[in-house]
Amino acid sequence: MGSGKTSLGKKFAGLDVPVIDCDQLGHEAYSPGSDCNRKIVEAFGKGVVCSDGKIDRKALGAIVFSDKEKLGRLNSLVWPEIVRLASIRIESLKAQGHCVCIL
Repeated sequence: MGSGKTSLGKKFAGLDVPVIDCDQLGHEAYSPGSDCNRKIVEAFGKGVVCSDGKIDRKALGAIVFSDKEKLGRLNSLVWPEIVRLASIRIESLKAQGHCVCIL
């Protein structure tokens, strides 16, 4: 069951309030060739990588969602990158004159 983040984000976007989607940033963090992608492969093995270099989220989920320690390891790799990407977006929005955004 969803929490309504997407619906609420669309409402704010309709009001011209910029919305930064951390789920989208998470996907970006996993991008082939990224430092985060490399760290995930190092931590969880080549079995979590598709032939195109993308992280196989289903395979990764099977590993981490049954083990709190592994989930914590994944979070320690992904969330700093999400924060970094969000910070870049926020600074860009500030430069464009926005004083508020939804994260």
